[in-house]
Amino acid sequence: MDYETRLDQVIKQIDAGALDEAKAGLKELVQNKARFSPATQATILGVVGLWHQAQGNYQKALSSAQRGIQLLENCRQPDEAKESLYTLVGALHRELGNATEARHYFEAALAHKEAQLEEGHPDLMVALSNMGGISLDNAEYETAVNYYQRALSIAQKQFGVESSDAAVIQVNLGEVYRVMGQLSKASQMFTEAYQSLIQHYGLESPSLIPVLNNIGSLSIECGMHAESLPFLTQAIAILDSKNQQAHPLLGNLCHNLACAHRELGNHEQTEQLLLKALTIRLNRLGERHQLVGMTLNQLGMLYVQTGQFKMAQSSLSRAYDVLLSHYGKTHPALCPVINSLGQLAMQTQCYEHAKQLFEQCIEILLNHGDYQEAHLAAYHDNLSEAFKQLALVMEKTPGPSSHPAEKSALLPV
Repeated sequence: MDYETRLDQVIKQIDAGALDEAKAGLKELVQNKARFSPATQATILGVVGLWHQAQGNYQKALSSAQRGIQLLENCRQPDEAKESLYTLVGALHRELGNATEARHYFEAALAHKEAQLEEGHPDLMVALSNMGGISLDNAEYETAVNYYQRALSIAQKQFGVESSDAAVIQVNLGEVYRVMGQLSKASQMFTEAYQSLIQHYGLESPSLIPVLNNIGSLSIECGMHAESLPFLTQAIAILDSKNQQAHPLLGNLCHNLACAHRELGNHEQTEQLLLKALTIRLNRLGERHQLVGMTLNQLGMLYVQTGQFKMAQSSLSRAYDVLLSHYGKTHPALCPVINSLGQLAMQTQCYEHAKQLFEQCIEILLNHGDYQEAHLAAYHDNLSEAFKQLALVMEKTPGPSSHPAEKSALLPV
């Protein structure tokens, strides 16, 4: 069997989740790599990176892919030989939360594609989708929509409106609409994608995982918490049946399922799922990743609800530190944890501090300009409640001295 056939076989095995078989093929290729050209050696390193990525070992995957790029640069190979490695390295940086590095590699891959191909060529779809994804991560929602719409237009023209390629892009575009608060558009995208993917793959394929996760998230966003449970539990059941405990979305599924159970008052299940999601995300992404911060925020809110204020303080402080380091002080992604800290302050009767935190949330959203009205309304409601409680304290404690209610030892960060 020639190396190209063997390499294609290994890639298909990785895609199918047959990682042990793929490992044996890679071992054979790596042992014989000295026989191959630098371009082929770099391709092999890239596939080794794909294998590590499928295992959830992003740092090892990144190291292997970067070695491939360095090998090509040392040999002054043409840009097209680097393109697939740029895409892989960009995807790995995105998984690790390194938005600037991810954008750099995705832009390089797209620039090469656009220079070589005419508009509408199917090979542009992946590069456009990658740019849509990193734009979403950076809260550049209109930019993300534009990239995804270009990719979707290509997929529908080249492969058909109900093709699996179009459905995958619809899942991603729908997620942008969900985050933007355009929930009817998101629902339409998810519904069409779900129907197409079932038609292509059936009800038990891992290809359904992203759309099931996103439909669950949308249901939670719409306050339909009980309705979200079947979609999220179906996705987890598929992973269990396929023995895919290393699937990159398992942490997301546990996190989202926990959010639904928390709103339904199922506190024990919520804690179990959040701790599982936290463990998965810490192991895969490291303690400074923004997704770790988001799970810590949910865990902190659970502890606020259950009156475990010291544990809430610990979780929310960690969440705030992680998200602040990733987004900075003025990014809307910081608002949920600031709001959670405000809720903790309310429960510990630190009403003045709570007022300041809710005001901070409102200021961030208004200054950013791209926000959901429902979120702004919720923060205004919380602020009104803080003012109400402060007024009650003033009635009970007249005079200019500090309020007794402000002396709690559990002051938020």
